[in-house]
Amino acid sequence: ARYDHYQAAAKSDDAVVVIGNRGVILVSQDQGESWTRQNLTGSNAISFPTLVDVDVCPDNHFVALDTERKLWISDSTGKDWVAKNIPTEEEVVDLDCDPAGNIWVVGSFTLIMSTGDKGESWNDLSIAEDATFSRVQFIDRTHGFVTGEFGSIYTTNDGGESWAPANQMPNDFYPMASLFVSPEKGWVGGLQ
Repeated sequence: ARYDHYQAAAKSDDAVVVIGNRGVILVSQDQGESWTRQNLTGSNAISFPTLVDVDVCPDNHFVALDTERKLWISDSTGKDWVAKNIPTEEEVVDLDCDPAGNIWVVGSFTLIMSTGDKGESWNDLSIAEDATFSRVQFIDRTHGFVTGEFGSIYTTNDGGESWAPANQMPNDFYPMASLFVSPEKGWVGGLQ
């Protein structure tokens, strides 16, 4: 639709999913030749969640994140979605499904949360500092990165059990996207 604002895309073995504002989910099961559209509903019949990120987990199911602090879960077809509440008051910004199948969510006030059971229970590993984390990425079962406001970088080498600060990016850099390819090498892009 003309007013759609798409935020992210992900691909399973069975489908490509594109998510965006007003709960819009586009699904293609033929590599983008044709698309079906659906709108998820929010807390009432006339509201729609603003979806901000989507990923595919190792078992091939989709997970999506909305600004109403909900995790949306679908199978590999991307057709049917179920919402799970994320127990936080903080703003949620980004998610990643790690190679072990754990789902990670980051956001305001250095929020770091994880679930290993598709949102039934959550672990809060937040740093409790006044900054927003904007990106989380695991490159393998043990190594992960979180980047955020004021040039902050936190790393884990134990699968997310603990997070330690790394050298900050200079000039209060605000990262919006990052890609790490090893524990030593990555790229970060952001504002300004």
